Amino acid sequence: MNIVILYDSLMKNILVFTSTFPKFTPWDATPGFVYELSRRLVDQELRINILTPRVPGSKKYEEINGLKIYRYPYFFREKFEKLNDGAILPNLKANKWLYFQVPFLLFFWFIYLIKIIKKEKIDIIHAHWIIPQWLIAILIKKILFPHIQVIITSHGSDIFWLRWSIMNFLKKFTLQWARSITVVSTSIKDKILWLWIDEKKVFVIPMGTDITNFNPSKYEEGLKQKYDITWIFLLFVWRLTEVKWLIYLIQAIPKILIRHPSLKLLIVGDWPQRKELEKLVNSLWIEKSIIFVGAINHEKLPHYFATADVFIWPSIHASDGTEEWFWLTFVESILSGTKTIWTKIQWIMDIIEEWKTGFLVIEKDSDALADKILEVIDDTAFDMQKARNIIENKFSWDIIGEKYRKILLRI
Repeated sequence: MNIVILYDSLMKNILVFTSTFPKFTPWDATPGFVYELSRRLVDQELRINILTPRVPGSKKYEEINGLKIYRYPYFFREKFEKLNDGAILPNLKANKWLYFQVPFLLFFWFIYLIKIIKKEKIDIIHAHWIIPQWLIAILIKKILFPHIQVIITSHGSDIFWLRWSIMNFLKKFTLQWARSITVVSTSIKDKILWLWIDEKKVFVIPMGTDITNFNPSKYEEGLKQKYDITWIFLLFVWRLTEVKWLIYLIQAIPKILIRHPSLKLLIVGDWPQRKELEKLVNSLWIEKSIIFVGAINHEKLPHYFATADVFIWPSIHASDGTEEWFWLTFVESILSGTKTIWTKIQWIMDIIEEWKTGFLVIEKDSDALADKILEVIDDTAFDMQKARNIIENKFSWDIIGEKYRKILLRI
């Protein structure tokens, strides 16, 4: 009996504090990341509890893969709880009426956070996102539970989007109290260090990925038949937004078609700027060579990656000064055995090694992009298996989970 009590006392009770869990959508990697990381941390040394706002149709409490998941109500009727139906910041941008729900969301977050801390005897809070999760967690620690340690994971939107003076002040003021700060890219780390945060407590740990789900065996000849592809198959996947501006890729296609007239580009994703891009395609008379696939289920992505010959990500600095932070598409494409071309933006240059894991090209230059695509198409020397091995050793969930485990256990 005494042995059981001692063993139980040595375990750490972790509360994962997040706005989305586990809510998988084709276009948001973060909820999947929070879930996959959390379930890999469950073992003899860590108990993992989740606190997240309710989404329509979800259970108030359930256990999944050893995780205790608490979802709290925050508005009068469940069917009106739309603020957390997806990512909060994009929802607020799309629907200004949802700002009315924000005070309710924050108030009940405080109430339920206190309740779960007491019920589960929480030792460490792992807050995902700085605003509002981290801010709420650190206030509760300072006021009510000084013994609790708090770590924060920033995913990018809380750093790049919330840049008003008051928000920068709150981030700078509260992050000083963090025991550890993890970020998913060097771009986010640089922004945090700009706030005069001690570099010793900031750790870059990328999102993990399922190395078994994305692999060359997912090749599907039926996809080529579906889109009438008889030659080279180029692929772009994600949202059609300014940051991933496709104008330069589309403008590069005519030059490529001179040498490869049967080539086709598939654009997977469906967002407001699609019509503008379709007009550009028609004006260049290349509508037979570019196919707008629209949104697809996340489960189908491995087949598209494995079947494509080249995956291209023409990311650029956006007009608001931000740049792309960490997305998993480049990892998934390489794991799928597909050559990958990225523009030279800050964080990707720390990860992609030219001619070892992928290929780099300068941004906003259609001619340079066309030349790089032609070079990659004609190349026969690139070692795809070696590239895949390098990526596996950096981004497998076993490796990512172990890095987080060490941070949690040393607190």
